[in-house]
Amino acid sequence: MKINRYDGDLPKAERSLGIFEGCLWRAKSPETPFTQEVLRENYCLTHREINTVADLKATVRAGQYAWPGGYPMYFITSDGAALSFEAVEQEFSQVAYAVRHKVNDGWRVVACDVNWEDADLFCAHTGKPIESAF
Repeated sequence: MKINRYDGDLPKAERSLGIFEGCLWRAKSPETPFTQEVLRENYCLTHREINTVADLKATVRAGQYAWPGGYPMYFITSDGAALSFEAVEQEFSQVAYAVRHKVNDGWRVVACDVNWEDADLFCAHTGKPIESAF
């Protein structure tokens, strides 16, 4: 079932949520939708450097395409390997554990970058090619 976000099919609590500038916002009341408060900063924002699990979560939520431009991105581990967004989502618990405890076991993501022109870049976990921008 596809939910139309504009016809009131969402529960009342979810109708007042929004994402703007990487933050999760909520209207203070349905009667005053333009009076808002920040529920969570760093909610949906791409981080070039991944230092915390919060940075990792925000980058995964932001998606695999850079904004603006729609360029495909990928993750870089502490040992220099490339991981696709798909691999990080599938193995999120291992990646988060490695980031939190700074374990250099091949799962510790330290950065996110755009794949500009490397047509031969493959994910170290899935073996699938990572899309290039050009």
